[in-house]
Amino acid sequence: MVPEALVIASENDGLATLVSEAGNRRWRVEACPDARSGREALSRLNLKLILINDEVVSKDERGWFLEQVRSQTGGAPVVYVASEHSVETERLARGHGVLYYTSKPVERDRLAHVLRAIMRPQHFQQNYHQP
Repeated sequence: MVPEALVIASENDGLATLVSEAGNRRWRVEACPDARSGREALSRLNLKLILINDEVVSKDERGWFLEQVRSQTGGAPVVYVASEHSVETERLARGHGVLYYTSKPVERDRLAHVLRAIMRPQHFQQNYHQP
């Protein structure tokens, strides 16, 4: 089975391409341009990684959305990209179990390194084995 990643981000920020490249194009990457389509994808995909750019999730829905991600994905790692850093946003993300938090402007090389580490097959065997 091909691992699946979900990228919830605007189409023009290049994050879906970055995820695809980090997975050496061996992952199926589904890009959702908004929170509504992202919510729909959560329940139908066997996700091994979720990347959320909070620009496409309204501020009022971010906590609820992160709860949905956690409850529907069985603990898949979440990478959270904040449109701008704030202690409140970081606390919200980390409080919902986000594995990696960063804010814009994104350091692409660093994020690519983190994604490659998460997307290694050994990472899943050790940390996110699902029966």
